[in-house]
Amino acid sequence: MIRRSNRKTSKIGQNFLVDGNTARFMCAAADIRPDDRILEIGPGKGMLTRHILEAQPSLLYAVELDKRFFAELTPLAEINPNLKITWEDALSVDYRTSFDPSPNKVVANIPYQITTELVWKLVEEAAPSGSIYFILMVQKEAAERLCASPGSRRSNPLSVTLAKIASVDVLLTVPPAAFRPSPKVESALLQVRLEKPLFIKENPKWRVFLESAFKQRRKTLLNNFTASLRLQREQVITWFENCDLALNRRAEELNVQQWDALYSYWLKYSRAAP
Repeated sequence: MIRRSNRKTSKIGQNFLVDGNTARFMCAAADIRPDDRILEIGPGKGMLTRHILEAQPSLLYAVELDKRFFAELTPLAEINPNLKITWEDALSVDYRTSFDPSPNKVVANIPYQITTELVWKLVEEAAPSGSIYFILMVQKEAAERLCASPGSRRSNPLSVTLAKIASVDVLLTVPPAAFRPSPKVESALLQVRLEKPLFIKENPKWRVFLESAFKQRRKTLLNNFTASLRLQREQVITWFENCDLALNRRAEELNVQQWDALYSYWLKYSRAAP
């Protein structure tokens, strides 16, 4: 389930990476090889783009919304035939069909305001198409949310999903001085290695299920499922009993195995429902 954005260019809010050492670290972390096809999102003036090109991947797809950077990026593409630029909103691109051959790695400095939405989109579209390794620069707080363990207070639908299908690690904390304009907060370099890249494609209802569970965090799962998924209370109680879950449990308290069990019951019910 993809949510579209109506962001104006002036509200993108991107802080562009200007520190060469950090850019080199990102490329080293991506372990770029001659047969790699890299996707970069939000190249801006092309600082990170140049470092990726120096690593000589077979292809570099760059997605940029702001055409004010046309003068910086177009000459790069003219002298680097392996650089392909798409002038479009990263949240509007269909990563399943837009690139041929599909990228196998994502290396990007993501605009802070769209981090969660964009990572969902990459997991839902880019991962099933072959992108199984992400190196993402994000706000430090966002990185902490994405790494939140299921069963912890900061867990959320995306962190539960990543815990199920990927290994996620913070590789580096980056100070504001590495960007222009300098943000007011620290950033973090996130490594996401997809271990089950086809899971979301094979389970399109997973996100709806999780977001319903977390819809009102202070409410119990029983109340959230009953209200959001329009389920019979008695049916949900039966699932909880079969999963050995107390009826007062909240979404932030479940581990991955418990989510799997509840999801399986809900799938069976939804398939059998008229």
